Amino acid sequence: MYKNNKSYFKILDERNFEELQMLGTKVVLHKIRAISFPEINFIHDLIFNYQAMADDIDAKDFEELKQKV
Repeated sequence: MYKNNKSYFKILDERNFEELQMLGTKVVLHKIRAISFPEINFIHDLIFNYQAMADDIDAKDFEELKQKV
């Protein structure tokens, strides 16, 4: 989860992730396949250096929020 509490991420593998984005009272799901270098780098940062930009949440919390999509 970004430190702004508006985006939540689930890493599926080294090239794919899901983002739940809070837009007002709505929750929007984005499924991202990393193709470009910046996207691949972003996944790498989420895996190995997330503390600099995000907070850790439980998978259960992510899935509960995903049910609101």
